[in-house]
Amino acid sequence: MSQNVSDINAGKSDINTEILSADNNRFVLHDSQGFEHGEVRNIEIVQEFIERRSKMPAIKDKLHAIW
Repeated sequence: MSQNVSDINAGKSDINTEILSADNNRFVLHDSQGFEHGEVRNIEIVQEFIERRSKMPAIKDKLHAIW
């Protein structure tokens, strides 16, 4: 996965894209775009993601931590 990094602009990410750890194949990261004051859509996207993941039948597909 290609990553664009900037000290000036906010990063772009898709919470539905899995980022896999090379050191631990059971560690999967989903990165949200974060939250800005007064911005509502990213919060809705994260809430929908959490709700969708909570209903998945396989334990491996559920969320185990949110930071």
